[in-house]
Amino acid sequence: MTPISAERDAQSIQVAVLGSTGRMGREVTKALEAHPFLSLGAALDRSDLQNLLVAQKKVERCDLFIDFTTMSAQERVMQLLYGQSDTARPLITGVTGLKESAQNELLRYANLAPVFQASNFSIGVALLKRLAALAAESLGDHFDAEIFELHHRHKLDAPSGTALSLAEAVVRGKQLAGDQRAIVKTEATTPRNSSEVHLSAGRGGGVFGDHSLFFLGEHERLELKHAAIDRAVFASGALRAAEWCLERPPGHYQMDHLWDH
Repeated sequence: MTPISAERDAQSIQVAVLGSTGRMGREVTKALEAHPFLSLGAALDRSDLQNLLVAQKKVERCDLFIDFTTMSAQERVMQLLYGQSDTARPLITGVTGLKESAQNELLRYANLAPVFQASNFSIGVALLKRLAALAAESLGDHFDAEIFELHHRHKLDAPSGTALSLAEAVVRGKQLAGDQRAIVKTEATTPRNSSEVHLSAGRGGGVFGDHSLFFLGEHERLELKHAAIDRAVFASGALRAAEWCLERPPGHYQMDHLWDH
């Protein structure tokens, strides 16, 4: 398999949306209607992935894939990708809660084509992670870190992938400050210490996604927060990632790469 050519006529970029009938799939499909050079080449839902021969026929003329299916569909998704024998197509994936085996498969595919993986495609969230690491490094062990996230009642994984990556950013900041014991905890069964980054989650209603990070000191509190007010922010971010990947060699990319370029 050879990577897609970056010299291909921009007007002909066809996108396959996997999970097209889900919340994010519908948003991506809608966003493609207004995009200047990316267009919908194929829309596949859960039932389409059950028949790989039919699915492969639908996507054979597509130039890249955007995946917003579920963790349980990843085996079929990878089979579909590897089924494109002539060209390795870029993959943009926002699927969270992946098992280690599924994550390893993504990394293996990244040897053949660009794989852009994000738990959250919001530029604001990408900046929030940078601020989180900076704050954690600056405040050191004088402040405790707590993260609370809130999503709609239908979200399957908890805590969210965004909350986990935010916690990892805090841990990196603490480690830069000299705390090599910094860890992420999703359950508190003993009195906390400043090396721990605690996560908690709430589910209800139609909340698109709220993430709050608290740094709690003895006499003051710092709060960093991001709230998504429209799911379209994630769709536009996914399309921006898709544009970016068309000019990149095979590799595993995340929002920090997009931000740095």
